[in-house]
Amino acid sequence: ILGLFPYTRILQFRIISGLQIPIRIVIIILITYSLIRLSYALIARILNSAFIVSGYLISRQEHRRLQLRVTTITGISKSIITIIWVTFGFVIALSVMGVDITPLLAGAGIVGLAISLSSQNLIKDAINGFFIILEDQYAVGDVINVGNVSGLVENINLRITQLRDGEGRLITIPNSEVKIVANLSSQWSRADLSI
Repeated sequence: ILGLFPYTRILQFRIISGLQIPIRIVIIILITYSLIRLSYALIARILNSAFIVSGYLISRQEHRRLQLRVTTITGISKSIITIIWVTFGFVIALSVMGVDITPLLAGAGIVGLAISLSSQNLIKDAINGFFIILEDQYAVGDVINVGNVSGLVENINLRITQLRDGEGRLITIPNSEVKIVANLSSQWSRADLSI
């Protein structure tokens, strides 16, 4: 309607050009959200299909252990995928807004190098957490001893392991501090009772 009249044609152009960037950003947000949800469904399908296929070939104890491992790997995979897709969507949104992302990406590389050098403990935590999960040293639901601390594993990710001890305290251990682990519930356990 604004384009029909010569005095309002400039308004039509300004409104259309002003709404292009917000509409594109909303589309990028919707696509990023859809990719995250699709990735979640794909992760769940892959891990559940591996769980179902291997469930016919293993015993009941190994089935429970595999279920704990699948739960742990699913949580970690979802958080990594979320970070990747949100970062990707943010960079695309900046390029749509007209920001030159080439210096930003180069600066991010330099900042990433500086952060990696200054936060070596976080990198040690992540690498050790990756190997804990990969080697199936323990999973959520196991009872473990780490040093002089013991308890039920309530949460594990690439950075920390959280235990709930017998008195109800939540103990958080950085994965780089996990040197020797005694898993008290992995496929075999014993209870010692003094009467």
